[in-house]
Amino acid sequence: IRAFRKVVDRFSNARLIIAGEPAPTPESLEYYKKLLVLVKELRLGNNIRFVGYVPEHDCRKYYGASAVVLLPYSQVTQSAALHDAISYNMPVIVTDLPGFREVIRERVNGLFVKYGDADGMAEKINLIFSSPALEKRIRKNNKSLAEKLSWENIIDIYVKLYKRCLS
Repeated sequence: IRAFRKVVDRFSNARLIIAGEPAPTPESLEYYKKLLVLVKELRLGNNIRFVGYVPEHDCRKYYGASAVVLLPYSQVTQSAALHDAISYNMPVIVTDLPGFREVIRERVNGLFVKYGDADGMAEKINLIFSSPALEKRIRKNNKSLAEKLSWENIIDIYVKLYKRCLS
């Protein structure tokens, strides 16, 4: 949210959609409340929308309305959200974590930022917004990657592996 203040300062009509719901724990709910307060403090109420859980049938609508997907996780092994974003050919900005490094290549199919680095996140968002050629290249590369990671191809890889192991 702090990063997005810097984005809005440069691109005043930018909008941030925050999808997903907080875990039903006191800590998560308290954190969520702090985010809402931060949005008000930074005067971003017209630019940020919390939409909660997004059912699968609505994902296309949200990805279609987006220029970039942000995944600022503090830790990750694998991310369904990352694979969804790739399947929709989206540019992604992810925190520089081992789980993301397995899939993302800097400026090839996404961008990295250090966890908690609001300035770095703003810089990468602004880069996507101001560089149509980079956005187009990342989308094209993610389309190719999505085809490679399709369930049909994954199943084929496993079948070949099992056959090799059995022979």
